[in-house]
Amino acid sequence: MAYYTYLQNRQETEFKDDGFSNWGKTTFKTHEFGARMTFDQRLSHIWMLEYGAAFSHQRFEPMHTKSIINGQHKERGYSSEQLVSGALFLNNRFQWGGWRADVGVRGAVYDNSEQTRYAVEPRAQLSYDFGRDNSVWLSGTINSQALVQFNRYYYSMPIDFWTPFRDGRLQHAWQVSLGGRAKLHENLTLSVEGYYKRMRNLPLIYDSDDFLLGNGGFIYGTGRAFGIEAMLQYQTERLSLTASYTYTDSRRRSDGVTYPFEYDVPHDFNAFVSYDVVKRPGRKHTFSLNVAWRSGLPYRLTNESYPDTDGNPIIGITAYPTMRMHNYFRADVSYNMERRKRNGVRNWQFSIINATWHKNPVSIYPYHGTYKATVLIPIMPSVSYTRTFGK
Repeated sequence: MAYYTYLQNRQETEFKDDGFSNWGKTTFKTHEFGARMTFDQRLSHIWMLEYGAAFSHQRFEPMHTKSIINGQHKERGYSSEQLVSGALFLNNRFQWGGWRADVGVRGAVYDNSEQTRYAVEPRAQLSYDFGRDNSVWLSGTINSQALVQFNRYYYSMPIDFWTPFRDGRLQHAWQVSLGGRAKLHENLTLSVEGYYKRMRNLPLIYDSDDFLLGNGGFIYGTGRAFGIEAMLQYQTERLSLTASYTYTDSRRRSDGVTYPFEYDVPHDFNAFVSYDVVKRPGRKHTFSLNVAWRSGLPYRLTNESYPDTDGNPIIGITAYPTMRMHNYFRADVSYNMERRKRNGVRNWQFSIINATWHKNPVSIYPYHGTYKATVLIPIMPSVSYTRTFGK
């Protein structure tokens, strides 16, 4: 397999007031191409060998800004960076009776044009299948990461981008998981999994300009996370229901301060139900409902402020989250009408995204001494028609 990926984030702003005008555009770009090759080889009736290699080249253009301030053109950018990665991996899979064991290792090399680092990542999983959709499993992994995910905050919307590792330090983590699956009824299945994870060499960026210029602007810290995930599934000939709940507690610690990860969500609930209102040969009408509720994301704002040139307060942005947004809730409904024709299938779909019109914030910004939230999609109805030709 070979692939190429291009990602661009762009933010454009414009401001006019009493003869003053300010226009600006900021872009972040990422290019990646790579290849992966895998082999599966059965050595005996209980032993399967999986092995292969992977390669990738990534180029990052972290931030480029063009602006026009009162007719004066300005342009600013940071030097592009690249990361070359290669890996060899091997997994031994043993299966006898209800038992299954996976024992493997991955060896990786990372080069950021200045330094080269190596990592060895062992992993193992043991599971037992009792039959009738009942099983338990235990797993442990050690991972490394050569990319630094960076959140650049603006008052309108946060932007995520990535850079290669710094100071020759890769991020490392180990994780253990224990889970099981049980069939409670002929049509009802429950699965539960708990995990615990520890991380080190996590960079906390407190000055983005110095960080992008290679002049420091960050410190290293540690992290830990634990949680439990539960999913309930009910399935009949016409009704399908899935409900899941996740509890997570994830924290980082840097320079004596403990704070949540950027995407820490303590509570996350999702439910999906699908019912075939009409189901007969050549014709099917399906009603579906998807409901999602979760804790609000952490956000970086503080009560501290400083005056601008006109004496108006500018709210500070901290290096780590200090508050949370309101909780997230969304309900999507749809009705799908499928009918088979002589030479294919005709399909109509009517749907409403965020049918309850709940205002979910994606960012927060200061406004006249208080805070306001940016909401992207309060509600979005849609109609689609699909015609498929063939037997």
